[in-house]
Amino acid sequence: MEAAFLEHLAPGDRDAFSALGDLEARLTRAVDQARDTHATLAVRPEAFLKHLARHMAGQAPERAFEHLHAADLWLALGCAQGDPASIRAFDAQFDPDVDAALRRVRRADVAEDDMRQALREKLFVGREDRAPKIADYAGQGFLQNWLRITALRTFTDLVRAAGRNPERPDDDLMRLADADDLELSFLKKHYRSAFKEAFEDAVMSLEPRERNLLRHSWVRGLSIDQLAALHHIHRATAARRLNKARETLLSQTRQALMKRLEMGRDDVESVIRLIRSRLDMSLERVLGDATEHGGKAVGD
Repeated sequence: MEAAFLEHLAPGDRDAFSALGDLEARLTRAVDQARDTHATLAVRPEAFLKHLARHMAGQAPERAFEHLHAADLWLALGCAQGDPASIRAFDAQFDPDVDAALRRVRRADVAEDDMRQALREKLFVGREDRAPKIADYAGQGFLQNWLRITALRTFTDLVRAAGRNPERPDDDLMRLADADDLELSFLKKHYRSAFKEAFEDAVMSLEPRERNLLRHSWVRGLSIDQLAALHHIHRATAARRLNKARETLLSQTRQALMKRLEMGRDDVESVIRLIRSRLDMSLERVLGDATEHGGKAVGD
């Protein structure tokens, strides 16, 4: 284990940690403790040692090991890697702490479900330019305390932002009505305004749970496994709910368009047939076949 740990350190840090005569024993204890605490999590010791080296770099070796919470770091790494079992274990252990943070900043004009989902997305979903926030936890102190601070800061920022900017949390989903990927050339040319309004009305007609699923799948690009972990549900349930939300959005958009098009009955039916064909194909491209392909995994 010593060699696997040291290879991920810069030369100066490598010399400092190598000077510990019992480095191998310390690393072995840390891995054994973490693995015993979280025996069911899909975390490899090699990945843990690399993660540990990253966070111990630049620290005094004795102090770094003295304050190390190996089991918490093991759990955090599993969550950062997107392991559903790790995220479920995290939820089971720390949901009361998230609830406590929510109670401290609760406001009527900011939905608690939106705040909770925003925190989960921040913690567990990476971007092309950064890892999930949970990867920042260094294991130097209790994960519970780190989460309490992170949750409170996140919720406070959301509440302040809501006061400055009344933008709805689903605006990013509704911007798909203007996305080039829709490629509704005929519809956009002749009925762009009607389509935009119909699409937005259809989005708002969905249940919050359905909007969250669609936003995380379409806008954030999460896979079915990531959706399941993020929403505390089985992957088959996530796929089923996502497909239902998609079908509902398509149906509601069509109905809203029919109400807005002020044309004769025959003309309306003709246009609706054209719109239905193009809308189905275009939204399919936005969605992808989530149930078949699982979406694009973010942070892989």
